[in-house]
Amino acid sequence: MFQVSCQSTLGRRESQEDACRVLSLRRYGELEAEEVVAAVVCDGVGGNVGGEFASAIAAEAVTESLIASGSASLLDSEDAEGIRAAVTASFEDANQRILAEAQRNPELNGMGTTVTLALLFPKIMYVCWVGDSPAFVYANGELTKLTREHTVVAELIARGELDPQRAAQHPAAHTITRYAGDPRGCRPEVASFPIRGGELLLAFSDGLTDVLSPTAIQSVIEEWRSSLGPLHDLSTRLVAEALLAGSQDNITAVCIENDSQKYTEPTCTHGYRALRAKRIRNHVSQENLWTGA
Repeated sequence: MFQVSCQSTLGRRESQEDACRVLSLRRYGELEAEEVVAAVVCDGVGGNVGGEFASAIAAEAVTESLIASGSASLLDSEDAEGIRAAVTASFEDANQRILAEAQRNPELNGMGTTVTLALLFPKIMYVCWVGDSPAFVYANGELTKLTREHTVVAELIARGELDPQRAAQHPAAHTITRYAGDPRGCRPEVASFPIRGGELLLAFSDGLTDVLSPTAIQSVIEEWRSSLGPLHDLSTRLVAEALLAGSQDNITAVCIENDSQKYTEPTCTHGYRALRAKRIRNHVSQENLWTGA
C-alpha cells in the first residue's frame, strides 16, 4: 500500500500557478486487487499570461485521462507499451485542452505549464514529464533524481556549452523547451523504474528545488524518518524549509511512500477535497481523488 501527502502554497506570490492532483485506483484481477497511485504536479510557465489556468487545466486533464484509461482496463503494470501510450495520451489531451482554451480566450494566448506525472504500481513506477518540475526517489539512504529538465540551460550543459555551476545565473535558467500548451505538440519523456519496497517518491515544483539542493532535501527526509512522524509531516517540513530558504515562488511538494505497514488515508492541504467512486463492474475502483479548490 502507498501513503500519499501533498502540500501546495502560494508562498510569496499573489497567484497560484502550481497545481497538483493525487489519484488512487484499485484494479481487481483474478486473484487480488492491485493498487495504482498517480500524482501530477504542474507549474504554470512563469511570466506567461494564464499560467495558473494552464496548470489547473493540465492537472485535471491528465487525471481524467488516467481515470478513463483505468476504466477501460488500459492500466496494466505488465503492459509497458500500453502504459506509455496511456500516459502520453493524457499529456496530449492536456496540451489540446490548453490550446483550445487559449483559442476561446485570446487573452490567454501563449499560456503553458510543466507537467510531471508519477504512476506507481506495486512492482514498477512510471514517470512522465515535460518541463522542469522534478521527481526524485529516496531509497536505501540515497536520494536519486528521476527526471531531467527540458530547458535551454539543460541543453547547453548537455552540449558542453555551459558550466553547470553557472546554470542558475544564466538568463535562460527557467526557459523550458517542452511544455503543455505548445502548438508543436507536448512531446513528453517517459521512464520506468522498479519498485522493491520502502521507496519514497517525491515530486516538486521549482519553487522548492530552486532553493533546496538535493543534499538539503535528503537532510529533511532523514530528519523526518528519525522523528517517526506521519508522512504529512515530511511534506510540511519540505515546504517550510523552502520558505525559510527564501523561495519567491509557489511551492508544491508531493510525497508517496511505499510501505504497507504504515498505510493511512492520504492527506492533502491548501483547499483539497476528496471524492470517492466505485467502478467494480469495470474491474476498477477509483478512490481518493483530490482536486484543487
